[in-house]
Amino acid sequence: MKNNFGVNMKNRKILIFDFDGTLYSGKDKFAKIPAFINKNKRKILSRITDKQYEKIVKENPSWLESWYGSDIAKHIYFFKEKYPQFKISIKDFISWENSCIQPVIIDKKEIVDILFLRELCKEYRVYIVSNSLKNHIKHYMNLLNIKYSWFAGVFSNRFCYSDMTKKLHYQKILKKEHVQPENVYVFGDSYKTDLQPAEKMGMNTYLIKNATCIPSIVMNALQNTK
Repeated sequence: MKNNFGVNMKNRKILIFDFDGTLYSGKDKFAKIPAFINKNKRKILSRITDKQYEKIVKENPSWLESWYGSDIAKHIYFFKEKYPQFKISIKDFISWENSCIQPVIIDKKEIVDILFLRELCKEYRVYIVSNSLKNHIKHYMNLLNIKYSWFAGVFSNRFCYSDMTKKLHYQKILKKEHVQPENVYVFGDSYKTDLQPAEKMGMNTYLIKNATCIPSIVMNALQNTK
């Protein structure tokens, strides 16, 4: 099957990138996150009383050591089941995340080649699938001089209870693009978060340790597969 441009839909290559830690990297990129989260953690469970919050902290000390989206979401779903009378909801976490920009450290020596990324988006259907929300992504895209409009789509993981991984968004892209998993290339800095769900689906996966290596990794991936 071919599209209106004569491109073979079956053999098209679709590219998916994580955002944070992938399009920019650096040793200290997330150094400010733990303090920021701890300072604002009470706001994440906004609908419960202070007394109820104190009970949660006392009975679940690991809550104070959860700093990243997936870990926080797991705690929230656990609290929801353990304390049904508190009416805890993942929506409160999503709402809080939408209201603020988390502080990451951008090392300008470790960012993706912007011209390469722009040209890549012209040649291929390129997606962003991130655990960060769109306000955060747009903010840091602006700092990096990356245009939101370059991408075929930007998906933010809402940590669905049935599957908190990125699998649901990968499935959406497969359905939207009418391609097989073997024609999808996923690039990310975390094996567990970015690559493992894609790998289980049969997609091609590539670990990004330094954003400046993206051009060579991408070109090798595209040239060494059918």
